[in-house]
Amino acid sequence: MKLLEAVETILREAGGPLHYKEITERVLARRLWNSEGQTPARTVNSSLAVHIQENDTDSLFVRTAPGVFGLRHAPVRKGAPDSRQAKSETSTRKLGTQEIKNLARQIVKNHPDGIRYRQIISLILDEYPATIYNTIEASIWNLDAQFPAEIHKPSRGLFKPGPAGLDEDVEPEISTPNRPREDMFYAAFADLLMRDLEDATDAVPLGGASLRSKWSTPDVIGVYKPLPSDRIKFPTEIISAEIKIDPHASVVAFGQAIAYRLFSTKSYIVMPDTLGKEEQDRVEALSMLFGIGFVLFNPNPQQPDFRIRMRAQRFSPDMYFVNEFAEGLHRHDRTLFNRLFQ
Repeated sequence: MKLLEAVETILREAGGPLHYKEITERVLARRLWNSEGQTPARTVNSSLAVHIQENDTDSLFVRTAPGVFGLRHAPVRKGAPDSRQAKSETSTRKLGTQEIKNLARQIVKNHPDGIRYRQIISLILDEYPATIYNTIEASIWNLDAQFPAEIHKPSRGLFKPGPAGLDEDVEPEISTPNRPREDMFYAAFADLLMRDLEDATDAVPLGGASLRSKWSTPDVIGVYKPLPSDRIKFPTEIISAEIKIDPHASVVAFGQAIAYRLFSTKSYIVMPDTLGKEEQDRVEALSMLFGIGFVLFNPNPQQPDFRIRMRAQRFSPDMYFVNEFAEGLHRHDRTLFNRLFQ
């Protein structure tokens, strides 16, 4: 039985959320899954966290508290003994730099197909929520340079186990009629907003019609907010991005990016580089005219190679729509809202 299938079986039998360590113990005791690693609990935790991040509301699983997972559509039994394990013994422990690096190395090792930089941070915070976010960032952003014999970076923001050069002899991926989904690029662009553009201090995938309207639900939402060390604080800024995989959808994408300016300080349109040259020039001219950021990318999820054609300009949003957006996000995902705005 595959790991996630085994986890589903355990959670259905439990009738409510369980801490990932409890899930692991039950899965192994029932022999539903055999772990090849030395830290099966961390493998369970990271597999669930990555599945939830990649599939969002389509995921069968949901995180109900740090390190605690349940089934998205299963009824939660209030007062169940196992559901009280919302905090493990690690919940108040603050990791040091070397501990963060060692944990990150293990996380990468447990993901032979690669794991993104932001996903590593999320997994560490899930297990050790008291650890300082900025300390994690500073400790792991260049894991490939720190441990070149163990980790390499085949593309921006993606870490894979093994030394550099392992992917060089792999046959190039053959294109198929099934084009990649737009949501495959959300996490990578969120990382770009933070690491390269530095327009956001935090950014996450959103997408779909999570907030009940495609005109008010960016594919990626970011915030730029003051650090605790800043002597002079400034209001939190919202950064939005609309990503399209279809080169014929530039007009719709542009309209959505314009609509996001109602509640966003900056707004981006992100289009595939298969967009025709004349179309690219028109979108760039309109972006310049309306202050919208314009980014092209390679429609390959493993190596999107984002290229900035136009940086987004800063505008003052309408606070009525800012609060309308905030209320919708809070209603949709309170945990995500708190992460971004508190």
